[in-house]
Amino acid sequence: MEGRNRYIVDSCEPISADYVKSISVFYLPLIGKRASSLYLQLLMERENRLDCTLERLCTLAHLNINELEETITVLEKYELLKTLKNEDGYLFLVKSPLSVRQFLEHEVYSRMYLGSVGEKQYEISRRTYLPSAVDQSDYEDVSHRFDPQIMSVWNQQDEDRYQKIRKPGVVGDVEIDFDYGRFVRDTTPLIFPVSLRTTENMEAIGRLGTVFAIAPEKMRELVGRSVDVKNDKLDLELLRKKCLACREADYVAGENEFDVSPVAWLQNRQQAPVSQADKKMLENLMVEYRLPRQVINVLVDYTLNNTNNRLDRNYIEKIASTLMRQGIDSAEKAREALNQYAPAAGSGRRKQVFSASEMEVEEQDIEELRRKLFGEEKK
Repeated sequence: MEGRNRYIVDSCEPISADYVKSISVFYLPLIGKRASSLYLQLLMERENRLDCTLERLCTLAHLNINELEETITVLEKYELLKTLKNEDGYLFLVKSPLSVRQFLEHEVYSRMYLGSVGEKQYEISRRTYLPSAVDQSDYEDVSHRFDPQIMSVWNQQDEDRYQKIRKPGVVGDVEIDFDYGRFVRDTTPLIFPVSLRTTENMEAIGRLGTVFAIAPEKMRELVGRSVDVKNDKLDLELLRKKCLACREADYVAGENEFDVSPVAWLQNRQQAPVSQADKKMLENLMVEYRLPRQVINVLVDYTLNNTNNRLDRNYIEKIASTLMRQGIDSAEKAREALNQYAPAAGSGRRKQVFSASEMEVEEQDIEELRRKLFGEEKK
């Protein structure tokens, strides 16, 4: 940057109405006085759409050109500013600071804030600027529940149409069960730059860690190997591939034997690493079918017991679709659903909800088609 370079200020998103509170109370201890002052200055410049040289910013902020560049870098790293450049000069796009609640729930910023101001001031800020929730202890939940039967009219054509327009995600929406504290604790900026620790990236890391049972310490290593330094970004697709290829599963026991990450549960059951194909299938059960991990583990256990220890994807997903439509959300309900066709005592062998032969129809159809196309004799 040079003082004679021209600049224009604009915004790339609506600015929070409480931006002064966020910057002055919460961001200030992290970014410092220079960056806080420059941010507010740029906001004022944006309103008037001034087209000036950087010399103006240096004069108003009492900074030399090198200090100005360093201060702009700080704002960029904390996602408060985006800088674009062309042959005419710079375009500074001011971004909105996080709200108080978003800031205090941020996995990185909240920890840095506590470390900067101490526990006493942290609690004062939280009590002062974060409205307390209404005490719900005297209330009874009388909300109506969602009826899974409403999806009974949903057919395959509807599902195909939905999948075409649905935005693809890294792993979709799952309940995150990942220890961010352990992950962040020893993750240095050299391994994972602070500028890349966005809410989107942190959520993706948590989801991948949850789905593939990756320990925070191992995830730190995988994330470091997935950072694109040249383009200053975290390659989430590369990170997912590394998680799939990881042969380690973090087994953390829950309330019962099935309350465990499905990948870790299967690895523990078969006493061997889970194949990538099986990991993708388990991921699909969590992401697409949105089954709780207890239900998935009961389903996998049922499948292995009824298919000679084979995990046929078609077979298991057919059962999963039924469990999803029935709204099964616990190990107990899953067992009950899978055992509902058990015959009366003494009547002999228990009838399976789904027989393995049902899932062989597609293979039989393919063989029949091959005979018709190539005139092969039926064996």
